[in-house]
Amino acid sequence: IEMQALRLMLYQFAHAFTKNSLYKTHEDKLRARVRELFWNCEMLADGLADFTPRPNVFLAAYIYPELLSKNEWKTCFRHTLNSIWLDWGGIATQSDNHDSLYWVNNIAAIVMHRVDKNLFKTYIDKIHTASKDELLWKGCVGMPAVSAKEGDPAYALSAATFIELCHELEQ
Repeated sequence: IEMQALRLMLYQFAHAFTKNSLYKTHEDKLRARVRELFWNCEMLADGLADFTPRPNVFLAAYIYPELLSKNEWKTCFRHTLNSIWLDWGGIATQSDNHDSLYWVNNIAAIVMHRVDKNLFKTYIDKIHTASKDELLWKGCVGMPAVSAKEGDPAYALSAATFIELCHELEQ
């Protein structure tokens, strides 16, 4: 779903940059088709007919928030969180494991804040606390101890998205 969101965002950007209405037409058609194939009024599919709850819906919301209305995003997030939320303050990369990536958690908190900061306050606060503890007090400052291997770009993504989350929360 995040790949579909990226393509939609590219059409949106191309239209804004060039003012060529063909890009807007492509965006509108693809948005309608993605909604038809990926949205079941409760969840966004990760892939065609794959409604396994995954954190990719948060990436899609971050990349192309216009895909769903705020109320639809609320519904989608609630259903997804029911399956992949980890009590320590993160989301599992898949519904059947406990692996988590801090940069994805931070993105999830950012989009939940943008959609409804009151409804998702508990999740946002837990993610913020977990990321803060991990990035500031474990491993080496700015390098998460558990979510990436040395040389992995997730190091930088975790630090960068944590800074963006703090900015979003104005902390």
